[in-house]
Amino acid sequence: MKKKSFYLYINECNFYCELRGKGEIFIIHPCGCNDCGAYEKFANNMAKDYSVLTFDPRGGSRSMPDEDRHVTPKMMADDMAAIMKELGMDKASFYGCSSGGQAVLAMALYYPELCRNVFVHEAALQLDSPLPEAGFHMFQQASTYAPYCHGFSPMDIAAVCDYDKYMELDPVCRARMEENGKYWGQYYIGSADSVTYSDEELVRMKNVIISTGVWSAAWCVAANISLARRGNFMHNWMMSAHAPHITCPEELARYVKTWMNKE
Repeated sequence: MKKKSFYLYINECNFYCELRGKGEIFIIHPCGCNDCGAYEKFANNMAKDYSVLTFDPRGGSRSMPDEDRHVTPKMMADDMAAIMKELGMDKASFYGCSSGGQAVLAMALYYPELCRNVFVHEAALQLDSPLPEAGFHMFQQASTYAPYCHGFSPMDIAAVCDYDKYMELDPVCRARMEENGKYWGQYYIGSADSVTYSDEELVRMKNVIISTGVWSAAWCVAANISLARRGNFMHNWMMSAHAPHITCPEELARYVKTWMNKE
């Protein structure tokens, strides 16, 4: 699948972007890996039927901001809206996982006029978990597994749960993801994942669909199911963990396309 790679300087950050396919606009906001290279197979599958925009969020090694600040969901939504404006896009469907899930939920809240459908896979909803601080403890303790991890980081494999699929990623992309994780740990944890939404705010979000993986951490699954129930959003299970864009990109694309066609 041919893609166009380019940079856009908006909101005091030089964003690395990729555009492929044609048709209605579909935008992918990456997770805490902060690298759209991890979404290559998913993007290519979606681009068979849609015009797909992916990009590295602020703090990715290819999208460094002028000034380092703690990143919030509103900031991520503002970045997406500004990118859309720069490219002349007036409406799109969105997919986001983890911190990217928080980003697309913020799009649904703050920019409903730009949203056609909003697909959320396991948004980083630390405050919605019935297991207080569980996610933060998981991040803090991940390094204890480092001596047993050869060629991959503990957090990456914990999120993927499939070593072979993880190792199929381009080695250059994996290296960027490892580097990006340092920025994510400093400027995303505690701000991008520490936003919850009131019932009044959830009512304003339209066409939101939540998915969770059967292999994923309990705190994250519980938080997303809770949000889906409070918002009266559809909830679906995926045969994956936290990163279906890596373990089952074809199935993820089929799932998204099915519900996009039922708008």
